[in-house]
Amino acid sequence: MATNPAASTSQASEQRYRELFEHMPICLFVADLTVTPAVILDANRRTQLVYGYTADELIGTPATDLVPEESRASVQNVLQRVQQGERVKTETMNRRRDGTTFPVRVFASLDPTNSGRMITAVEDITAEKERRSEADAIDAERLRIAQEIHDGVAQSLGGLRFKSALWSHVSESAPPAMRAALVEMQDVLTTAIADLRRAIFALRPVDFDALGFIPALTQLVADFGDQNQLVIRLHVSGQPDAMPGPTNCPFSALSSTD
Repeated sequence: MATNPAASTSQASEQRYRELFEHMPICLFVADLTVTPAVILDANRRTQLVYGYTADELIGTPATDLVPEESRASVQNVLQRVQQGERVKTETMNRRRDGTTFPVRVFASLDPTNSGRMITAVEDITAEKERRSEADAIDAERLRIAQEIHDGVAQSLGGLRFKSALWSHVSESAPPAMRAALVEMQDVLTTAIADLRRAIFALRPVDFDALGFIPALTQLVADFGDQNQLVIRLHVSGQPDAMPGPTNCPFSALSSTD
């Protein structure tokens, strides 16, 4: 019996696609954009673990049923942008079968073989959000401690160093041992203040994500100069927006002057 090579190739390709689709470690959905609201046409096995529905239960379900009421406006925005041909990446909230909500990262785009369908990858980022919250709390505590050191101990030591310098100036007639003790105290205070400045600098976090790389680096350099009583200049060459990767820093020289 004759076989059709094209049909065999198509069948093998479809089988590979299904195998990949079903075993991806993130949730995958195919939605119909030709109806309102968009309905789910297909879902992989991962969705059962995350949402608590079987794939068969999800098929034909409005996509908005997996979203809490307060997040549905953002989902509609994603649908509109995808229909306009945009590839969308966003974070929002989804809802499980038991009603609990959880944060997700969504990647959505048109099906390249059917412009009436949307392919969506959904990643549960609950653990990532928890790590972010913990990191934010740690950064806030570090900033609080740095501020307390700066406003408290550092200021007190600075005042004491100023007074010791004044005492040294007015104690020219004092015994040599006293003058030597005052000089030694000034040296100890200077060293202690320098150590505190380094500690304050180390405790203050720089938010690269919020500021962007170049502004954050500029702040880092300025803070380092302030804490170490240095004049530091940062020279940037090229276009910061066109950096090819995290290991390729766009600054050409970092010079310091005492």
